Amino acid sequence: MHARREEYTKFINLAGENFAAKFNDGSCPKVSITKITFDGEVGSGSFGEIYKVRIQGQVYAAKAQPWDIVELSLFEKNLLRAMSHPCIIQIHFTSKDVDKTFLILDFSPFGDLGRAMKDQMGVKKDMPEDICKKYVAQAILALEYVHACNIIHHDVKPENFLIFPKGRLKLSDFGVSRFARPNMTFVTGSINYISPEMYRRIPHNEAVDWWALGVMMYYMLVSQYPFPGVPFSRGDTDEQVAEKIQEAFRHPKYCSLTEDAKDFLTKILERDHTKRLGIFKDGSRDVKYHAWFGDIDYCRIYFDPDFTILEEDRLPPPITTTHVVVFRIPPSSERLADPDFFEF
Repeated sequence: MHARREEYTKFINLAGENFAAKFNDGSCPKVSITKITFDGEVGSGSFGEIYKVRIQGQVYAAKAQPWDIVELSLFEKNLLRAMSHPCIIQIHFTSKDVDKTFLILDFSPFGDLGRAMKDQMGVKKDMPEDICKKYVAQAILALEYVHACNIIHHDVKPENFLIFPKGRLKLSDFGVSRFARPNMTFVTGSINYISPEMYRRIPHNEAVDWWALGVMMYYMLVSQYPFPGVPFSRGDTDEQVAEKIQEAFRHPKYCSLTEDAKDFLTKILERDHTKRLGIFKDGSRDVKYHAWFGDIDYCRIYFDPDFTILEEDRLPPPITTTHVVVFRIPPSSERLADPDFFEF
């Protein structure tokens, strides 16, 4: 166990250097759109659609995005190509048609965490603590690695964590991710997960991802957002922010959680981002080894791909596809004249 922990620590310490070398390379296998079989749509978002596809008999997910945001697609492609971690979605190919780019990714047969939190009628339900803990532990490993690569995800939420066999969880959708830089004051992400310092235009760092993880965990356990609507504003005082947080901690379902779960949430949903769990000297280790995760074997999650984290009967039902007709038209010479589109 000790040797494995040392090996993993070494891997994390070298993650930034290894990531930078691969990111600057930027190469990724390409596949012609005519070689892809589209089996149906499995989801959609603000930037495009997700399809279940087959390439030479192998099942993948294809993330389609319009060509006019190809710069964002290129960044996400290069980022995913440079990352290597069992809790991060893997890119296999890129493709393009007459007006879209496609990232060909791992296919998640069980959908995302947001879907897992709903019953068959689409009604939100509370997630048992033991299941929530196993998902959150994997989310921590994902964020630990992302931050070691000097990246801030900026959109941590249940819908961006995909569920795989054996209860494996993978972080996806790096469309608004950015390299960590000093004095970042822009606002980005999903409204209910944005941290107080970001709303208040206080320079932010990776603490925004830890805040969002806390919001996600609260949502999973309580089945509602701790801070609904537009929870914070630029003019909020420290006292106003603190009171909104305390109000969330007075919810009856929150009060019924175990003491360790509540302690973790109070420390990760800390108003002052300089005191938030995850940003002290020991960084992500403070998050990983909080008492709530005392029974989690992180090394086994990372090193053993056959390790069953959740039994099959505790996983959500497999996703279904919506039939769509996709016209696989290769890109025109006009589109290929765009250097970014040509490079994709």
